[in-house]
Amino acid sequence: MNLTPFSAFLLLPVMIILLQLGHSLRLRRETAPQSAAIEGAVFALFGLLLAFTFSGAVSRYDAHRALVVEESNDIGTAYLRLDLLAPQDQPQLRELFRDYINSRLHLYDRVSNEVSQTTQQLQREIWQKSVAAAAAPTANPDATKLLLPALN
Repeated sequence: MNLTPFSAFLLLPVMIILLQLGHSLRLRRETAPQSAAIEGAVFALFGLLLAFTFSGAVSRYDAHRALVVEESNDIGTAYLRLDLLAPQDQPQLRELFRDYINSRLHLYDRVSNEVSQTTQQLQREIWQKSVAAAAAPTANPDATKLLLPALN
């Protein structure tokens, strides 16, 4: 359930009204409360449940953020190592990397965890062209040692 700021402003007055309604109904009740200890225990359990929920959400968010940072660093490293290839092979691979980055950014536009077919096709194409370019005689001899592991 996604709450917008507008819906939060609508919920606040409703919550206050319901709180006052519950308080007034409680004052009209003729019998004394049965056990304050039970109520305290129930509210403590609800508080623990709420705390564990937020703790889990924060840890999942941190893990997701770390994965995104790691992926962006890996892409940046591979992009910089394209300099090891022959100059005539670099522009085409740089364009493929830009398309790949755009396709990866669109992954975060949706809620789905699935990688799109376009992204998978770009991965295969980048790999094939990089292997061919690294094997070319005009490429730097270190291209196969540095660029290709960065693409994995």
